Amino acid sequence: MRSLKRKKRPFFSSKRRVWLAALAVVTSAQLAGLYGIDQFLRVPALPAAAKTPEIKTVKVSAIPADAALVSFNPDRRFAAYVSADGELVLLDSEGEKFREKVGHVTFLQWLGDTDTLFYLTQGSNLSGYLLRIHAPEPTRIHTWTGHRREIVNTYFSPYLEFLYMEFRKGNITEVYKYDAVDGISRLPLGDAWIEHIDYDDKLDVMKLTTDSGEVWRYEHDHLYRPDSDSGQARPRRSSGADYPAGTQEDKG
Repeated sequence: MRSLKRKKRPFFSSKRRVWLAALAVVTSAQLAGLYGIDQFLRVPALPAAAKTPEIKTVKVSAIPADAALVSFNPDRRFAAYVSADGELVLLDSEGEKFREKVGHVTFLQWLGDTDTLFYLTQGSNLSGYLLRIHAPEPTRIHTWTGHRREIVNTYFSPYLEFLYMEFRKGNITEVYKYDAVDGISRLPLGDAWIEHIDYDDKLDVMKLTTDSGEVWRYEHDHLYRPDSDSGQARPRRSSGADYPAGTQEDKG
């Protein structure tokens, strides 16, 4: 009987398979390393810029050429004007939102980027109003007697919602502060003539420079003067000849 002989596997064939497997492992590791280095050295891609919502503005062409007074808010989303026949008109990009005869308007100003307009009317007295663009009617904040006051400037804090109004009355300066909770009060400036006002609308701090060069500071409802030891003088409520809102209507 013929004896069966086992065939021997080629020695180098076995070794070649081991070598190829090892080579594959090494090559994979090298490629992974190179990829990691490439990712590390590559300039990072800039993130896609977020699309800023388009602000719809009021076109200048929407304002009549014969308008007596015109005011745009800072980003021009809202506008207000007084028409030739004395109507107060408020509008946004979609059109008119308010139109009414409110008296002889002498001043218009939007309060920052808000939708609220401050305006003054002059009749037998001077009255101040606030009007939101979608409100059905304005809110009267105060009436001052007589014709002697002239508005100089307004200062508004969008963070605290305080409104200051600076007036000239003859040879003195008057500054009033209004907020919806406490109403209106007059800063105790005496008969001072204020040359310049700087207002920090975040901290509600006002620096007032007088005609003599003194710098006064109004902060936390107190007026601080350099010639005072305590430095404090409280504002006083408007009373007497002036009419707080809700006590007497403007007859002008």
